[in-house]
Amino acid sequence: MIDQIKSSGAPAIFLDASDNAMLAQQIAAETDVKVVTDLHLESLTDGAPAATYIDMMKDNVSKIVDALK
Repeated sequence: MIDQIKSSGAPAIFLDASDNAMLAQQIAAETDVKVVTDLHLESLTDGAPAATYIDMMKDNVSKIVDALK
């Protein structure tokens, strides 16, 4: 996986807020990519940032775009 990330030039690893980020952090340390660990992919939140489906999508898109810059 590390070789694929390096050869593809992927700038980030994206995880759901409920995922364990330990492996992603290890990969990031070896590949110098960003890790985004707080996407809401399967559930809404009680209030911000993902109180509604539209809020969830806006928040996720914002985090993804920032990580890809």
